[in-house]
Amino acid sequence: MLLALSFDVRWVDLIMLCVTTVSYTFLVNGSESQPVIPTRGLRQGDPLSPYLFIIGAEDDSLLFFRANVQEANEIKSCLANYELLSGQVYRDQVAQALGVVQALNFGKYLGLPSFVGGNKKAVFAYIEDKIRQRIGSWNKKLLSQAGKEILLRSGAQAGAGESIGKLGINSVSQIRRKQAWRFLTNTDSLVSRVYKARYYPNSNFPEETLGGNPSYCWRSIMAAKQLVCNGVRRRIETGTTTLIWEHPWLQDDTDPMIHTEMPPQLAGFRVVGLIDQETGQWDQQILTDIFEPGDVPRILKIPISPGYEDTWYWHGDPNGVYTVKDGYKLVVGNYSTPTNGNFDKWLNLWSLKIPPK
Repeated sequence: MLLALSFDVRWVDLIMLCVTTVSYTFLVNGSESQPVIPTRGLRQGDPLSPYLFIIGAEDDSLLFFRANVQEANEIKSCLANYELLSGQVYRDQVAQALGVVQALNFGKYLGLPSFVGGNKKAVFAYIEDKIRQRIGSWNKKLLSQAGKEILLRSGAQAGAGESIGKLGINSVSQIRRKQAWRFLTNTDSLVSRVYKARYYPNSNFPEETLGGNPSYCWRSIMAAKQLVCNGVRRRIETGTTTLIWEHPWLQDDTDPMIHTEMPPQLAGFRVVGLIDQETGQWDQQILTDIFEPGDVPRILKIPISPGYEDTWYWHGDPNGVYTVKDGYKLVVGNYSTPTNGNFDKWLNLWSLKIPPK
């Protein structure tokens, strides 16, 4: 494998010398045993193991092909060549030799299905079965209608939450919002680049729509996108990546968008065009020519840092980072206790649609 990856022969010999000459000793009843020479190379904990694993991982490949006989035969030919060159037997022959059939499901990981296909109802049917088993043992004949409703809801939340809770997250919507925040702020991550190449290769995440033939994961992320985008702002540094009319970049608690109507010829223009490149400050002449009088002072109060790139931040958080608590505040509002001790939300409280006592 090392030679196939064009490593020098001398380097390969050094690596193999480390692999084949390793030995271990054990303490048996307090006494050191005779050296044990392993026959299968390095073991976990050896400093060389991670690097050899990375090299070995290069051998993993994904083969994509259309669902027709011609391309299926071509893939089979590729596997045959791989078997001939590597001495390994691919899965079909192993399965035939052992009489193994393909599993009906892929099992679970962390309490959740490892694979979610097109039939979501069948994949998550186990949650319904859990709920039925849980409420089937209750003595509900002596309960009122409200009591039955409360028990049913608690059973449903417990059944579904048991699986989600194993991830340390109380709601699926929280997973969606966290992932949407990462797509917005961590564009260099592998998952961000994969989704960008698939769904928005020529645009950015805030401007993207659901698109055609979306996956289940992409639908879930887009469902949470609006909430995340409503709470973010652009921090202006150079202005090269911030759109004047499309992005929320003004330091206004209630309305961070430009009020001036966009001239058609300035569509897609960026904030960098409003900055004097010689002084590194706002060009007041350009601001006066383009924007209404109300927008000019809102722009001028924004500091500029030419040495950095524009970034997204969560408005209202001291660190500018989205948290579940921030998302909750954005959805339900940030109610604080009045200093005078008078609570003025009684009408809203009594109008909530909740089960009777």
